[in-house]
Amino acid sequence: VNEGSFYPNPVDHYLYINLPETVKNGFEITVTQMQGQKVEAHVENDGSRIRIDVSAWTAGIYLLKLVHKNQVLTSKVTKL
Repeated sequence: VNEGSFYPNPVDHYLYINLPETVKNGFEITVTQMQGQKVEAHVENDGSRIRIDVSAWTAGIYLLKLVHKNQVLTSKVTKL
């Protein structure tokens, strides 16, 4: 999972996550505001590419955490 990438950042409508081919399922995505409150995310999974609709989020900075087995990938994302 540590080879994944999040883009675009900052984001306005859709956030994409590219994962290695070895991570096609069995992962969990958690999105939280910087204050710690969980945010609902609408996630679409197409193999090693994930699309998250962020259009309903308020502008600000969010923390995304992707967990696959015992690996964790985190990233700060700015919503415009």
